[in-house]
Amino acid sequence: MRRLFGLILFLLWAIQPVWAERAHYEYQDRTHTWQETTKYVSIMYGITWGAYFVSQPDFIRDHGSMENYRHNFGRVVFDMDSDFWNLFVHPLTGSQMFLFYRANGYTRLNSFLLTSLSSALFEFTVEIYTEPPSAQDLYHTPVFGSMLGVVLEESSLYLLNRDQMYLRVLGHIINPWSLFPFFEGKRGYMKPEVQDGKLAGLSLGTEF
Repeated sequence: MRRLFGLILFLLWAIQPVWAERAHYEYQDRTHTWQETTKYVSIMYGITWGAYFVSQPDFIRDHGSMENYRHNFGRVVFDMDSDFWNLFVHPLTGSQMFLFYRANGYTRLNSFLLTSLSSALFEFTVEIYTEPPSAQDLYHTPVFGSMLGVVLEESSLYLLNRDQMYLRVLGHIINPWSLFPFFEGKRGYMKPEVQDGKLAGLSLGTEF
């Protein structure tokens, strides 16, 4: 978990020029081709592999094996994980999957469906390296995660469009996908130019 937190901080530092730009944020739903959807699902699939190995290296080293992978394939069990994992970590993970798809122009319904697909892919093809798929996680991650994602989406939009710098920073923290260039709802900040009390034009400005 500490390594994952460190990775998030590094990403925030590495792409700080992106969030240093004053802009307007919103969500615009659009249709997607099968090729686009396949690309985004594949990207999220790769992210889940990377996040799993970064966040749980000790558990993977102690319990992971190809023998477990074969044995766990296709099995579904009710896990005995703590409420912290089932009711916090998995919904939080699901919320970020949901926000990833929202950032790429998917409707809330389609984002929920793709989050469900991404969660199932993780449970049935990634986590089985160490343990069987969890029935609770197949529900908590996409359902509670998407519900939390809607709350984070609305909250982040409110914060990202404030004038105060610290509020915009907080908005990026709870919705980190807004930092990336692929976020489709980012619009340049238009600053009015006034001469002699009259609007002379508009210019694109950046500030933080």
